[in-house]
Amino acid sequence: VGLKEVTERVAEILGSESAGKGEEEISKRFCRHLERVGRLAASREDEESVWEVIENLEKFGETTVKRELKKATENVVLFLGAVVGAAAEKGLESGLIKAVYSFEKIGKKAVEKDFSVAVINTTIYLGLIGITAVEKGLKRAAQRAGFSLAEIGRIAAAKGHIEEVKEATFLAAKYLGKLGSTAAEKGLEDIILDAMFHLDFVGSTSERNGLERATKEVVRSFGEIGRKSVEKGFKNSAESAAFYLTILTLSSEEVVKTAIQDYESMLKEEEDRDAFRKFMKIYKQKLKERREKKRRNAE
Repeated sequence: VGLKEVTERVAEILGSESAGKGEEEISKRFCRHLERVGRLAASREDEESVWEVIENLEKFGETTVKRELKKATENVVLFLGAVVGAAAEKGLESGLIKAVYSFEKIGKKAVEKDFSVAVINTTIYLGLIGITAVEKGLKRAAQRAGFSLAEIGRIAAAKGHIEEVKEATFLAAKYLGKLGSTAAEKGLEDIILDAMFHLDFVGSTSERNGLERATKEVVRSFGEIGRKSVEKGFKNSAESAAFYLTILTLSSEEVVKTAIQDYESMLKEEEDRDAFRKFMKIYKQKLKERREKKRRNAE
């Protein structure tokens, strides 16, 4: 009997009335078994088997969400994260990319059911995959993680009545900022630009849904990426960060202004403050140009 058949059988058991309060223990034992198989496969750098384990955890997770098994879904996310950690250590990019797709699928369905813990943990794992991928130079995995972070952030932002679920939007902004700034440290400008594209998407979604905390985190992230880009001599990235920040300023000026001040106050090293001042100079020039253009169009 293969993993697929076992996964389907356990899912059936969980869905039966006889499972009762044992759903958490059943799911935990099954996920722990898959985790062990996945870790062993990763240690042997057996990407095909790692992929298969992740695929089965994904399908199991989709089943637990569909049947509204909250704790079981949380277990799937945690054990999937453990398998991904083992794959990341070995730099198994195909496994990481598959995991990103799996986390996104489970995360989206978890948002629909208001499974806040699963949603938040899914977002965190996506962020960690993205950062790890950048550090190891795995560009495809990093880019896909950025896209999935933005997707989860977008869907979570629409859940206006669930504060815990909306936290995922804040986390998406936070990790996209870290992804971009880490890419700057590693000299990967294409990943910086990619992260900012997704960050802009999260920013507009946050602003439109009145998520001030998430919007401020987007501003802080653009500030961090802009500063790092200046430090590393990435002129195009610095100007792009300033442009995105300008667009957000025109729709939420007070929020942006406050977030910029808060971020600047956190910078303790003179070198960091100097780089940020240079970035702010670029930003203010672009803001001035944008306002003048807007004024001319209104005449």
